[in-house]
Amino acid sequence: MKEVLFFGIILLIFVALSRSVFHFFVKIKNKFVFVFGTFLYFLSAYYLISAANKFNFYLREKGILLDLGHANILLIFILFICFIIAIINIVIIESKRRKRINRENK
Repeated sequence: MKEVLFFGIILLIFVALSRSVFHFFVKIKNKFVFVFGTFLYFLSAYYLISAANKFNFYLREKGILLDLGHANILLIFILFICFIIAIINIVIIESKRRKRINRENK
């Protein structure tokens, strides 16, 4: 049960980050800033999982054990889900950006 809560909290944090990124990225007009921001967005997913891994080690030292599988496979699965969410979000953002830019150019 602790693992499900751990999983849910990490995904909730990433979805909240994704929502704020969405509102910021839709307003960007410069393509370079958008590509750089996308890179930082994917990097933030990686560092979120890294922080969760370090938190897991901290909990293990305190005697609270989370069964995340061999080699923390659950964290790898969460990272995969975060990347899928990020890809879907970037595609939606790009389509909204293009519509917005086309509307402003008319």
